[in-house]
Amino acid sequence: MDPAQPTPPDPKDAFAWLPPDLRQPLLDQMLGPMPRGRETLAYRTPPRHLHARKVDGKRHVVMNSYYLQPAVCKKALALRQTGRYHLTFIGCCIREEQRPELFFDEYYEVEDYKEMYALMADTRVYALTTVIQPLMNGACAVEAKLRHGTPVVLDINDSLYYMRTDPFAPDCRAEREILERATSFAHKMPAWAVDEMRGAWSLTRPDFLVHSLPVREYFTECADMLPGVPASLVFAGGIVPYRIAVTQGHQNHIMDPLIDTLCGAGLGLGFVVNQNARNMFWEEHAHYIDFQHKYQRFSFEPGVPFFELPGKISRHNFAVYWENVRASTYNDKHFAINMATKVFSYIEAGLPVIVHTEAPYIREFTADNGQGLVYELDRMDLIPDLVASCDHEALRAALRTWRSKNDNSGAGAPLEAAFAA
Repeated sequence: MDPAQPTPPDPKDAFAWLPPDLRQPLLDQMLGPMPRGRETLAYRTPPRHLHARKVDGKRHVVMNSYYLQPAVCKKALALRQTGRYHLTFIGCCIREEQRPELFFDEYYEVEDYKEMYALMADTRVYALTTVIQPLMNGACAVEAKLRHGTPVVLDINDSLYYMRTDPFAPDCRAEREILERATSFAHKMPAWAVDEMRGAWSLTRPDFLVHSLPVREYFTECADMLPGVPASLVFAGGIVPYRIAVTQGHQNHIMDPLIDTLCGAGLGLGFVVNQNARNMFWEEHAHYIDFQHKYQRFSFEPGVPFFELPGKISRHNFAVYWENVRASTYNDKHFAINMATKVFSYIEAGLPVIVHTEAPYIREFTADNGQGLVYELDRMDLIPDLVASCDHEALRAALRTWRSKNDNSGAGAPLEAAFAA
C-alpha cells in the first residue's frame, strides 16, 4: 500500500459526523441483512477507476442507487450525450435485463452495505452522485466528500421532509444532516417546496432541478380510440403487495378503489408493475392478480425495463395517475409536490395522462399543457364520461408538440452545474 494514500475506511468509524442517535441506526443497517430478493449477483467485476478524476481524458462520475432506477439511467444518458464523461454505477441489485451497459462504462453490485461503504467512502473522482434514499447511500457519499473532497451531488427522489408528518423525526433529521454536508443536491420538486424545506431545515447547499424528461429514442404512439369500445387505461409503476401496504403503513399503495371504480364502469385497466429485485415474490401480489377473474378487462403484469416500457403500454388509450391519498399515512404535501418518473414514460408512449386535482405539479406537466385530463380525486366515477367525451386526437397532438420541445438531453446542463457547485 502506498503510504502517501489514506488508509481504507473502516466501517466501525463510519458516520462519526452524525449525532450518536442518528448515527447508530446507520451503523446497525450497515451490519444487518440486505433486503431480500437480490439472489445471485451478476455484476461483480470490481470498478477500476475509483481513484481517478479522469478516465481516458473524460471526467469520471460515479453514480449510485440501490436499484438501477430509470431516473439514474436517464441522467447517465444525458451525461453520455455530451461525450465528456466516463460513468461508473455502484448499486446493490442490477437486474440483467436492465442492460446497464447501455448507460454506464462500468457497473458493479456490492455484496452488502459494508462493501458499499468501503468503495464509496474511498471514491476520489470528478463527482459522485447518489440517490439519498435509503439514507445509507447518502451517508456513504458524504464520507467521500469529507475524506477526500470528492464533489457529492445527492439526488432526492422523495424527501422524507414531505413523506413524514413530523419533518424533525429522527430519519428526517438524518436526511437534513446528510444534505447539508453534500456539495449540492438535485431534485424534481417545485420551487416553493424546496424553499419550504430549506427554511425549515436551514439548508444552505445549492440545489438543481433535474427531471427525467422523455427520451426521443423511446417515443411511440398510443392506441387509437375505437368507436363503441370503452377506453383502456394503464398504470405503470411500483405496487407494494397488499399485505405489506396494510401492515407497514403504505396505504397510499392500496389500489382496490381504482380497480373497482374504473373496471366496474366497463373501462379497461392494465397494471404494469415495476420489477426491481431479481426475485419479485409475485405470489404476494395475489390480491391484485385475482382481480383479473373479477374483471375481464383488467390485467396485472410484470414490468419491463424503462426503455421498453413505452412500447408495452402504448396499446392503451390513456395513462392514469392515482394514489390512495385518502388512506395514506404520508404528509399530504407529498402528493402535491410529487413528480413521478412514470409520467414521462407515459409521455414517451404517447399516452394522454388523466391526473387528479390534488397532484398539481404533475397536472402542470400534463393536463395544463392540453395533453391530459383532470378529475376530482373523490369522483373517480366521472372518469368514464370524461374520457368518452374528450377529443382524444387533440390531446395526442398537444402531447406530440410538447415532447418535440422537451427531452432528456436538457438534464445534462443542470447536472454539470451541480457537480461544479
